[in-house]
Amino acid sequence: MKYLIGLLLLIFTTNIYAKELLAVVNGNEITTDVAHTDFFNMDVEQKKIAIKRLVEKELAIEYGLNSNMAKSKKFIDTFNHIIKVENGKDLASTLKDKANKYTEEQLRSKKGLLAFDMILDEKAQELKPDTNTLKKYYEINKNRYDTKKMYELLHIIVNTKEEALEIEKALKNSTTVIKTFQELALKKSLAPTKDKNGYLGQFYYESMPKELQEAVKNLTKDQYSKPFKTDFGYEIIYVMGYQDEVRRGYKESQINVKDDYTRESIINWAFEQINKLKEKAEIKIIFKG
Repeated sequence: MKYLIGLLLLIFTTNIYAKELLAVVNGNEITTDVAHTDFFNMDVEQKKIAIKRLVEKELAIEYGLNSNMAKSKKFIDTFNHIIKVENGKDLASTLKDKANKYTEEQLRSKKGLLAFDMILDEKAQELKPDTNTLKKYYEINKNRYDTKKMYELLHIIVNTKEEALEIEKALKNSTTVIKTFQELALKKSLAPTKDKNGYLGQFYYESMPKELQEAVKNLTKDQYSKPFKTDFGYEIIYVMGYQDEVRRGYKESQINVKDDYTRESIINWAFEQINKLKEKAEIKIIFKG
């Protein structure tokens, strides 16, 4: 299980640029060999943020390499298997082959990150929250497990009420309402969305402006509103898609609740360890922009 995808994901590709030293952490050099492939295209501020993440990543690598996990048969077998799948050779042959696609720094990073991630996975397996803990977590985050009422909308805006009523009449007389609505939007709408046949987008009901809520509140899929006045003119709404609100209790959500609680707990633990290591680490940023 990958708990720190944003922090731990490392892309091992050969850079077309010369290797550049970015930072040194506890005597270990961090170069552009282990930076994201877009590093050289970033602006200075983005590069500084990326280097900060690389420093945190190096601390995780060091933690993983110094752990008992890195010495375990399970880890050694897993790491060798990954190298063989990715490089077509076992680790020993990869290290001997000067043409292998990994630098020494990349192999070290890959090894440390795998060890750290396996530690996190082990922590997750050991974590056994009781029902009360999970229910408390659910109560704090219950909105996360509900499905909110959502609409997918088309619209037409015209200048006058008379124009809007003509459009409404054309829709009433149509046998293919959505097609007619889209054609009328393209021909008559004043809104920039006319070029997309009136497509307005997807919206949660609770986040809509009041006037839009009023227009759609009694509508469902494939229905359209009466013309209504807005600051931009007269508007007609067509409901292209509709998802009703569903409230899920703890019982219906408990599997997701446990997964989310575990994931957050493990991520918090990981960053606590990294922050502790950062306080004691000797960190020198070489990159000056």
